Amino acid sequence: MGIYFWKEFFMRKSLMVAAILLLVGCADQEAESKPDPDAPVTVELEGQEYTVYTYFDALMEYAEQAEEHPNQLDKYYKESVTDPFRKRAFEEEAGSAAILRDPSFKPPEDLEKLREGIHTLKEREDDIHKWIEQSLEKSVDKLPSNGTDIHIFPVDMGIAGFERFYQVIGGATGRAYNEDAFVLRLAPSIEKEALLNIVAHEYHHTVAFEKGYIEESNSLLHEVLIEGKAEMFARTVYPDVKSNISPPFSSKQLEEEIWTYLSENRSETLPRYKEPLMDGDRERSWPSESDYRIGRQIMKDFVENNPEVPIEDWTVMPAEEVLEKSRYEERFE
Repeated sequence: MGIYFWKEFFMRKSLMVAAILLLVGCADQEAESKPDPDAPVTVELEGQEYTVYTYFDALMEYAEQAEEHPNQLDKYYKESVTDPFRKRAFEEEAGSAAILRDPSFKPPEDLEKLREGIHTLKEREDDIHKWIEQSLEKSVDKLPSNGTDIHIFPVDMGIAGFERFYQVIGGATGRAYNEDAFVLRLAPSIEKEALLNIVAHEYHHTVAFEKGYIEESNSLLHEVLIEGKAEMFARTVYPDVKSNISPPFSSKQLEEEIWTYLSENRSETLPRYKEPLMDGDRERSWPSESDYRIGRQIMKDFVENNPEVPIEDWTVMPAEEVLEKSRYEERFE
């Protein structure tokens, strides 16, 4: 073979390599420019950042994997959903225990309902972001903070009873894990007022965390007033918005029963003392979220009797002091 053959051979090779590199570069550029469907939205208020993350497409990815590997739901849910959430919401490797303790982070099994719910929520996503921003803006104006992140998940409507429960409460629940993050779980039937309320409620929890008021192993009274304060804050931010999660007690007798139980067990820290108020008690016909209801009523009395105390102060005021100054006990004398 002559020298011209080898020259032509190496020239062709070089052109092929250059073409491949060009294609790879274009593919990389396209991947970089392709928008992330779950890309976060950041709002700046009073010089602090509030970032909203959604996990709709992450859950759609989980659904695809779950169909192909129905015996490995935990694995793919962790990879697609809980790991990204944990890394954003907690520092470094922390957060795993909190997620494992939270039954809301159980992998959804009804994939059809999961997809249906996500589809509806994505259609309403612009409104959802707008309502969250509205509530944050009003909340920050009432009680400034160092900023926090909001993580939005669809409700697992495949769980028995959830569809009815979320219709009753307006389609939204939440949970604050620390001062840096709270979770919103939204049903397809999400109502504007319910979302405005729950954002203000959970925002108050993050400020309480920030100020060191929320700690592990709190007493029953302390935990009741954590919820009562958050509900009272939401009422302060939106006085005309009705709370579906803490309506008034249906009777004076029921309220007195709940108060008697709370008064007798106020210093208890074990879960078994808290569950009758949190989850309800069928034998005694106590409704669930009774802790929210009585906590809100105590705080209502406190604010009425102490209008000069600013939100910043009652947010961190010890539970026993709040109860005493509320004069709530006088209702039953």
